[in-house]
Amino acid sequence: MNELAEVRAFLFGLALGAAVGPIALYVIHVGLTRGRRAAVDCALGVAVADFTYAVVALAVGARLEGWLAAYRTTLSGASSAVLLGLGAWLCWSALTRPPARYEQTRFAGRVTGFATTYALTLANPLTILLFLSFAGQLQLTGHWEDVPYYATFIFLGSLPAQLTYAFVGAGMHKLLQPAGIRAANLLSALAIAGFGTYGLVRAF
Repeated sequence: MNELAEVRAFLFGLALGAAVGPIALYVIHVGLTRGRRAAVDCALGVAVADFTYAVVALAVGARLEGWLAAYRTTLSGASSAVLLGLGAWLCWSALTRPPARYEQTRFAGRVTGFATTYALTLANPLTILLFLSFAGQLQLTGHWEDVPYYATFIFLGSLPAQLTYAFVGAGMHKLLQPAGIRAANLLSALAIAGFGTYGLVRAF
């Protein structure tokens, strides 16, 4: 049974979107330099890339669960443990590494638009690992019709965070000094670790 699965999928998307990494800084920068419309295009590119990854990861999860139905508890526990480990690693990174600034990222000077941020988001291998780990918690067990359903909730969680960066880029840029960026990244990492902890408690 997937208790509150829709809420969990939404919050997972929101937790991913809340992380202030290079792509978020890129969206903020576009809002500052190219205007709201260009920034919204970039924000949609990120959220749709999250939706794409969610569909792929949930489909893989449904397939694996169909094959490994007898080991469902173990698979869910292992996925949750990976998610907890990734969250812990992201917490450590947020606390020990200097927060990124837009000027220091490899995205500076890139052409802006939906396709740009869509491709850049898909190019992040950590994203698919996070999605695959979360997919193991949902226990779809071959229910293919549920894949786009839950992916949509992840998209709806990611989109508000991305649009926030787009709409309030100027004000956000002033607020997001290193301490603010570190705090946002730490909260996002703790949320991801929380999903892993919740999954482990449910599995065992």
